[in-house]
Amino acid sequence: MSVTTNKKTLLVLGGSGTGKTFSLKELVMAEGEKITFIDIDGKNALPFRGKNKIHDWIVPTDPLTLVNNLQLLEDDPASEYIIVDTLSHWLRKLEQKYVVNSDDSRGAWGKVYQQALFELLDFATSTSKKTWIFLSHTVEGDLENNQIPIKAFVKGSTKNVGIESFFQFVIYTNITNDDDEESLTGLKYRLQLSKTKDSKNLSVKTPEDFYPEPFLEEGGIKRVIELIEEYDND
Repeated sequence: MSVTTNKKTLLVLGGSGTGKTFSLKELVMAEGEKITFIDIDGKNALPFRGKNKIHDWIVPTDPLTLVNNLQLLEDDPASEYIIVDTLSHWLRKLEQKYVVNSDDSRGAWGKVYQQALFELLDFATSTSKKTWIFLSHTVEGDLENNQIPIKAFVKGSTKNVGIESFFQFVIYTNITNDDDEESLTGLKYRLQLSKTKDSKNLSVKTPEDFYPEPFLEEGGIKRVIELIEEYDND
């Protein structure tokens, strides 16, 4: 694993429907013409208006297409942000195409699955000069200290390392309710930037003194990127 030198890499974690893609809204509206969107899930849509603002929308037919074209993505002068939605589905497609159907499935976990993942994350975190945003679903792990850890989806021996180890910034999507518990009108998305007493099982992490509160209520990922730039300039 390489040392993280590109601090403009984010891992955004959350369950289905918790606002992972929605957290990109402000960024898409402001910087859409600078965004390359890697649509691994094949949604061909966003949960808000604005897809037509995006510079390049890519739906890979083969999961290895992403790692085979990393330098092409880097060399695109019009693109400043690369969004992968979602890393977890990319890993599932790698497993299905190159591990499950391999004559040597045991060897394929390391030679294809782990190697492709490490190549992608090494490039984003240590070689690239662009801002990379990886969205990923979460899974529950084994019981630790009477808590079930909730981490990024990954399989094989890579699970022992953890995808989070590549990143300085691991953000969780979160939903809060401003109204009474039975009403849906007050539901809104927010981002969790640090642990709380009730969320020690999350692998969320940001540097010390990055943000004064555990939750970011406004601005989404666009505001997180601004905070990273402010933090690096201090």
